[in-house]
Amino acid sequence: MMKGIKHIVLFVLLILAGLKGFAQDVVMSDTGKSTEALIRHAAFKINPHLVYVNFKDAIANATELYNNGEYDTCIVLVQHSLRGWGSKMYQREALFELLVQCYLEKDDLPDADKAMVRLLHNDPHYETNDDGSNTEDFNNLANKYEVFPGFSIGARNTLQVTNYRSTTVYTDPNTHNPAINYSAPYLNTYKYYTMYYGWLEYAISKHWSIDMEGIRYNLAYNRTLLNTSNYYEGYSELMLAYKVPFYARRYFHFMNLSGHTSNFLAYLSGGIAIEHISTAIASAEYYDFSNNIINNVQNVSVLNMRTPNVLEYLLGGGFGYEIKGVRLFLDLRYYGGLSSFTNPAARMDNPQMLNTAFYIDNGAKFNQFEGGASIAFTLHYKVKKKKE
Repeated sequence: MMKGIKHIVLFVLLILAGLKGFAQDVVMSDTGKSTEALIRHAAFKINPHLVYVNFKDAIANATELYNNGEYDTCIVLVQHSLRGWGSKMYQREALFELLVQCYLEKDDLPDADKAMVRLLHNDPHYETNDDGSNTEDFNNLANKYEVFPGFSIGARNTLQVTNYRSTTVYTDPNTHNPAINYSAPYLNTYKYYTMYYGWLEYAISKHWSIDMEGIRYNLAYNRTLLNTSNYYEGYSELMLAYKVPFYARRYFHFMNLSGHTSNFLAYLSGGIAIEHISTAIASAEYYDFSNNIINNVQNVSVLNMRTPNVLEYLLGGGFGYEIKGVRLFLDLRYYGGLSSFTNPAARMDNPQMLNTAFYIDNGAKFNQFEGGASIAFTLHYKVKKKKE
């Protein structure tokens, strides 16, 4: 065992001795450069792993190579260093800047484009410097690209108000009580409903995105079909629904006084929503006070009298502010019902409601208005060339 270790140590020492000798030979052959720079240069050419062990050294040495006009060696050093682990974003940024500038000096525009894309992916909020640290060609190339959120997740907190309206009025075919008003309105039980839900966004371009949300919430309404000194007819219902909106967003970015894109933005949206009603529990009461008749139907499932999947259109808009990878919005939205949530064809399929409480459903839709706030977190950015 000890003998094997000695052989390894001896082997390493021989390599280092050969490395030093090679570097000294190079120094002797070119006295126009500093000894230290040439030793590093020669050592890198033999084995980069023996010299560049951290990003701080890599940046310093790559900068020196760039300043000396050794662009090919600088490119090799930068590419090798970027394969390492443990670097910080600003360190990778410095290396990418050198890589872009080397390719520009070599008039290698395709590779300069690729390096610029990598630079902007490394820091989506990168800004060029006008202090002379970057060349004019570098700044011009950087300004040809735009960076925008590619894939984001978010959460919403909204207040929702629902309005119901009858589209078709149906009456009791048996005419149990002609005084019952089957055109009585559907009244929202909740003054407003608070919801929290998540959403996903995929950007097509800087200005357009496709969004999807998942919402679980309750709907509740009541109806008073008859209310006199002799009679009373009332109905109430609670539904559990799952809504999935699909829509497109059009973003508008505001400019600041210097002519650059500011952090403020607005959007308009439009699309459709599919609403699945999974539970519908209803109660109905009919009172004939003069004849002391009380007919009650309590907590009965009327799901078979509901349309399982309701279609809606949606229109919305909002105003927001972006801080790095986080966007904050104030949102407004309107849902318009396209199909009836009641199933008129099944309006008489519940004998209890029909024969005990004398209740008949109408064809009915609901419209909804939402206002609230949302937050989005960008998971992935896209980098694209601007259209010229």
